[in-house]
Amino acid sequence: MSDNLTTWSNRLGIGGLYIFSLFAFLGTAGANLGLFLMLVGLLVDWKRVWPIFRREPLFWLFLTFFAYVYVRASFAALEFPESADLQWDDARGWAYLWLFLLVAWWTDGEARRITRVLGLALAGLTTKMVLELDHPTLERIVFDGVRYEFGFAAIAAGLFSGIALMGLALFAPRALRNAQSPGEKVVRFLLLVTLLLFFLQAHVATHSRGAWLAMLGGMVAVAGLVVVRYRAPFFNLWSGKRVLMLLGGVLLLGWTVAMNSDVIGKRMGQAEGVLLEIVSNGLDVEQVPYTSLGKRVHMAHFGFQRFLDRPLFGWGPGSRIMRLLGPEHAESRLEEEEIRKLNQPHLHNGYLSVLVRLGLVGFVLFAGATVIVVRGLWRGYKTGRMSNSHVLFLVGAMIETAIWNLSDSRIVHVDFAFLTILIVGTMYSWRLHERKREGGYSTKSCQTDMLRRYAVDVA
Repeated sequence: MSDNLTTWSNRLGIGGLYIFSLFAFLGTAGANLGLFLMLVGLLVDWKRVWPIFRREPLFWLFLTFFAYVYVRASFAALEFPESADLQWDDARGWAYLWLFLLVAWWTDGEARRITRVLGLALAGLTTKMVLELDHPTLERIVFDGVRYEFGFAAIAAGLFSGIALMGLALFAPRALRNAQSPGEKVVRFLLLVTLLLFFLQAHVATHSRGAWLAMLGGMVAVAGLVVVRYRAPFFNLWSGKRVLMLLGGVLLLGWTVAMNSDVIGKRMGQAEGVLLEIVSNGLDVEQVPYTSLGKRVHMAHFGFQRFLDRPLFGWGPGSRIMRLLGPEHAESRLEEEEIRKLNQPHLHNGYLSVLVRLGLVGFVLFAGATVIVVRGLWRGYKTGRMSNSHVLFLVGAMIETAIWNLSDSRIVHVDFAFLTILIVGTMYSWRLHERKREGGYSTKSCQTDMLRRYAVDVA
């Protein structure tokens, strides 16, 4: 009976994992179905699952965060009755992020499974963005430089396309090397070039400077890891094939920049002008103009002041401070004028959003979870169980997202939640696999011989 339960549990959980991966960017209903199946898969075999979670610090941290968010939402709903619906809706959104534990459990640190998960996510994202296009729109994007959102908010599309570009660049050598025939290698090469061109153009078409800088920061971080941390022969960048691939990537990037030089120059020129004005005024916030970038400076200043008003517990998980504290709640005429000029729904900064809404308590809980996840990733790398391309991609995606959160905040939005669940769950899967082994939990992947289990090309 126990074996049958485990079999059904694995079928539901792994099937749900693949469904979620495909629909994470393609459709909310499909992604939620995948999460539901993963959860049911756990519950079916709960008697054997519970001893593992009982020893898992992240599980208890999740329960603590869950209780805190809902208690805080209750008090915020009483204090600000007009925001009660938002308090409860966003409390669910904050708790939703922790479903990465489902992905971590079912990916189980298995390299081939993780590759499939990431491949399905890329397929879903590509399908979603292509379906949003038509021929006239494509012409306007390429030749007229119009801004396009590809079915997401523009800055979110910039983040997703940037992470996709990083993944394609890191996994391209493996994809080509694993081709079974010269013909298949040619097909894979043409597909990779097409996807790289598509996501490069899509990334630029979002007109999102924050996403551009985030991708640049992630790429620089990955390059630094390659040079500093990974000195194995397969990272010898001076080998002939790698030099050719590197030159090819530079040519693709150069072509895209040349095709979009007007757009890039205009957007970056606007930012440069504001930055120079800020410096020339001695970093005086009151003198910063209310441009796109300037508003972010004002919002950061405004948000930090609101955090100082309630530093410990914040204003509530659903307190969208720019709306909650409208001009009618301003303490001074100057503050009222500032709020009217900003006219923004949120603070455009993920870190400030956590501090303002959940206070230092919520921020510390998030930071604790981040430390545990990163330690799990590091442990997986040190034990030699992670392929280098996987660890580079996950670290790069994490850094890119961290930089991106300096210019926007979509933490409680479902598209960002799905990205978090996918990336963080994959990052922690190796550590949760160790918990299973320590607790004697036996699954097919746990029983697989280690050499066979991780015999994936690590380039």
